[in-house]
Amino acid sequence: MKNFKGKIAVITGAGRGMGRGIALHCAKKRMKIVLADIRLESLTSTESDLPGRVMV
Repeated sequence: MKNFKGKIAVITGAGRGMGRGIALHCAKKRMKIVLADIRLESLTSTESDLPGRVMV
């Protein structure tokens, strides 16, 4: 699969480390993403770094 636009990714641990990296990569590929993390501050940081429109 080469076109990821519009595909959905659910990412746990999206506030730090690999989860954060995956979230940023998926956003660049114009995927719809759902982010989750137990650390709200880290998750908010990831959210603010995402390109494009974010719906909360």
